[in-house]
Amino acid sequence: MSNIIGSNYKEEIEKIRGSMECSNDFKCLQTGQCPHCTANGFKLETSVEIDGNGRPCKFLSSYGDTYFCNCPLNVYLTKNLAKRDSKFAQS
Repeated sequence: MSNIIGSNYKEEIEKIRGSMECSNDFKCLQTGQCPHCTANGFKLETSVEIDGNGRPCKFLSSYGDTYFCNCPLNVYLTKNLAKRDSKFAQS
């Protein structure tokens, strides 16, 4: 697991990882970001809004012109890495 994520979240990340399949071989754990989409900061309980429509993925969903990533691991990483990244800071 990459240092970009840190060891503070390792247990929860491994738990989430063990409960799902990933077509990207969990590349987000190396970079801290999903290779399919870029979160734009709006976070819901089980999804994050993404820029554009992302690339085809089983976790991609849309509501009108708004696209969301519902990947449990991407949602967890986005919410927890937000504490270190002002782009995702809660208002």
